[in-house]
Amino acid sequence: METIAFKGTPREKTGKTPNKQLRIEKMVPCVLYGGKENLLFSVEESEFRLILDTPFTYFTDLQVGGNTYRAMLKDIQFHPVSDRVLHADFMQVFEDKDVTVDIPVKITGLSIGVKEGGKLILERRKIKLKGLPKDIPAEVPVDITNLALEKSIRCGDLNLQGIKVLETEATPIVSVRSTRASKSAAPEGGGSAEA
Repeated sequence: METIAFKGTPREKTGKTPNKQLRIEKMVPCVLYGGKENLLFSVEESEFRLILDTPFTYFTDLQVGGNTYRAMLKDIQFHPVSDRVLHADFMQVFEDKDVTVDIPVKITGLSIGVKEGGKLILERRKIKLKGLPKDIPAEVPVDITNLALEKSIRCGDLNLQGIKVLETEATPIVSVRSTRASKSAAPEGGGSAEA
C-alpha cells in the first residue's frame, strides 16, 4: 500500500463550539488512537480529497506537532446534505503489528466465458485482508483468464503470501453468467461450447 502525508495541527479543545469553529475555517477535527494515548488534531478539509476520491486504501504519515505517526483512516463522518467531511478517526499503525484493511480487487486477463458470450460480474470490489503493513498489497490481483461460463473465482482461491483473507472461502469475487448470446452459441443437446 502507498503512503500519503497529512499535515495536522494539534488541538486541545473539544466539543461542539470548538469543532464548529474549525469547520468554519475549513479544518476537520480528527483523532489518532491506537498508541499510548489519543492525539487530537485537525487537518485541512481539502487534504481528504487525496484519499477519498479513489478506490485505493492508503497509509498516512500524520505530521502533527513536530512528530510523524504512521496511521490509517478508520472512520469518517460526512454532512448529510453538503457531504463535507465533519470528523475523522485515524488508527496508529506499527510495523510489527497486523492491520486489517479492505483492499480493491484488480481483474486481469480475458475470461474464456466472456469470449463465449458470457457476462462478467464483479461480486466483490474489495477484499478484507489482515497482515503486517509491509505485506499489504495496493490491490488484490485476480486472473480471470481460465474463468468459464457459470463459474466463479472465490476468496478461497486467492493465494496471497503472508496475508490472511478475512472472508469466507466460498465468497465469490468474480463470476461469468450466461447470456442469450452465450446460450445460442452452445451446441444443441445442452452441452457447452469448448474453449
